Amino acid sequence: MDIFVYRNGSDTVEEHHEVGVIPDLLKDENLIFWVDFEGPTDADDHVLLDVFKFHPLTVEDCRATRHHPKVEEFPDYLYFIVHAIRKDASPDRFNTVELDGFLGRNYVVTYHHEPFSSVDKVKQSIRVSPVTCQRGAPYILHFIIDNIVDEYLPVMDDFDERINALEDDIFSLGRANKEILEEILGLKRSLLRVKRISSKQLEVLYRMSHGQFDLISGPVLPFFRGIFDHLLAERRDQSLGDAHKASRRKYDEGDEYETKPEQPVFGVDTQEFTKQDKEQRTQRGSQETPHAADHDHG
Repeated sequence: MDIFVYRNGSDTVEEHHEVGVIPDLLKDENLIFWVDFEGPTDADDHVLLDVFKFHPLTVEDCRATRHHPKVEEFPDYLYFIVHAIRKDASPDRFNTVELDGFLGRNYVVTYHHEPFSSVDKVKQSIRVSPVTCQRGAPYILHFIIDNIVDEYLPVMDDFDERINALEDDIFSLGRANKEILEEILGLKRSLLRVKRISSKQLEVLYRMSHGQFDLISGPVLPFFRGIFDHLLAERRDQSLGDAHKASRRKYDEGDEYETKPEQPVFGVDTQEFTKQDKEQRTQRGSQETPHAADHDHG
């Protein structure tokens, strides 16, 4: 467990605190702190339940590692799940690793069973300069997610390069080839995983970036919107799905194909987001703590 504490007016960020200081940190509105649980233990889970008083179902979700990205609002905090790309991910094997966390008024808690390079980058940054912490707990969360999204882009570029190479092979051969077909099918499976995770991730980022939560509001909103717009724009620039379908159709049929109208990015219709946003804004103020029966297990 790593605990980072920034006190207003300080030019450094403290660390190496023990878990026993957390109750006092929670009461002090003149500081910001971040607790990172890497490879958490049962004792760490009790800290979430007994010290932070997080909902038991959210702690249960933290323990598991098979949930889609999501964000849930509670009276005093947000609970979120986002996914980062594994270090060994490639177009042939696209896998992600889950990061659970909580955002309160003066704290961020992150919880993960495996090392996170994006989390490590943020730790290194705040050790060098307190600027990130000076901007508040929501900005620390923004910085973590921003680094996670940045790690998606090189893998997406690898997809493009692999698809372009496959297209060249298909056109040069001019005939069926079992090896190429198997590679195309492997890419298809990876692309389906990308689509499934990315659509949920975009939804989480949309909700965080469009004023749906009191804890993420004001000056920090444009930073979250920047992450959402960055990922959305990148996906619009990518023609992964269409390129794959074109290659497969050319391979299977051997004749010309027509370009279909543009589909929602990764299956995500941003107009539907806007509609949902308006409905949720109308309902805000009357929402209560999510009940156990309504809790989404991903």
